[in-house]
Amino acid sequence: MKILILHKIDYAKMLYHNGIDHDLHDVVYVGTAEKLKSVPPDLRCRRVVREDSASGICQSVLEALKASPGEGDDDTRPFDRIISLSEYELLAAAELRDALGVHGPSLSDARLVRDKVAMKKAVTAMGIDAPRFISLATLRSGNASLEWTGRTVLKPTHGAGSEDVVIFENASSAMAAIDGHCTGVAAIDGERPNYDAYELEEFVGGPIVHFDGLVRDGVVEAACGSRYIGTCQRYNENEPLGSYQIDLGAERLAWIQRVIEAVRIRVGAFHLEAIESERGLVFLEIGNRIGGAGVTQATSLAWGVDLQELELRLLVDECHFDLRQIARQGKYCGWYVVPGHRYRQGRWSESGAFEQLRSDARVIEWHERDPDAAFDDSPDYDLPSVPYGGIVGAQRSEDVRDYISGLFASLAWHPAA
Repeated sequence: MKILILHKIDYAKMLYHNGIDHDLHDVVYVGTAEKLKSVPPDLRCRRVVREDSASGICQSVLEALKASPGEGDDDTRPFDRIISLSEYELLAAAELRDALGVHGPSLSDARLVRDKVAMKKAVTAMGIDAPRFISLATLRSGNASLEWTGRTVLKPTHGAGSEDVVIFENASSAMAAIDGHCTGVAAIDGERPNYDAYELEEFVGGPIVHFDGLVRDGVVEAACGSRYIGTCQRYNENEPLGSYQIDLGAERLAWIQRVIEAVRIRVGAFHLEAIESERGLVFLEIGNRIGGAGVTQATSLAWGVDLQELELRLLVDECHFDLRQIARQGKYCGWYVVPGHRYRQGRWSESGAFEQLRSDARVIEWHERDPDAAFDDSPDYDLPSVPYGGIVGAQRSEDVRDYISGLFASLAWHPAA
């Protein structure tokens, strides 16, 4: 099999060789010169440097492949698979499949797991509850109006990690901020607002849960449920974030399957978020990928299998493991991250209870950095890169929840003098 990988995430985080036999397959990594440095030098593969431009990722990849032909007749045959494990390049991978006639999700399929307006249209068409929503471009065209008056969320249609998400107390204040170019989002507040890339959404209250699992032939064969402590949006505002695993009943498994069918995921991993509201489970968003932060590690530990490896094997049609046999191996797991992107403005301090948490029996991974280390000014979800991050596990879901909640309670933020 000839496999093209759009290489954006550092190799050490993906470990492609665990799920793709590089001796058996001809693997081509395409990425910027800087990103390709992370591919192990002794790995049997071909590396193609691309120069990104205004023409878009798809065109830059096509140009790079044309400018760097492989050696031998074997390298001239068509690709059998095109893979992107980065959410930000899923659409580019789909464009390439369409352009080269390669098996896998088309651009129209990929939009359903990247475009938040498109995915909500798809799930609501299946009768699945979701917040009321409208694209900002449609709203500004004057052809539609908001159907709600309460709390309102402004968010990018293709965003991740709640970047550029703003919550307004009511719809009128959201519209006033948009009209006044004072939302706090540069792409909206500038002289030429990019309305096409944003939407408004009805705020639905309740705890947020995430479901992570694996799909084969359109069927959810393995799924794990977790409940957040905190939110990604509040993490960006400098509050800790984590989640702990919970049990999934037959009703929720059926709900997950309906969502998968609505957004046409045929194969691979999924990360699905929903709100446990007073009116029941409300769809929030979904990705055809593994979850970020500590989701993958926590899921793999609970199941006793490597989630990332299984996803890769599914993508190249070499997963011979019966995924329906996957079950929790005794422990519930969870993860947490404490933000460091505002360390120019202050520091976290620890209470007396914090020291006991370091040596707690529930700790599986403990990451802690020197507060004087260099931290990224943008929100980072990589456990070893934040001030405090970790994986915990226990025989009861409540014990995982209590550990993470206790750790957050034992930390206090102190602004710089």
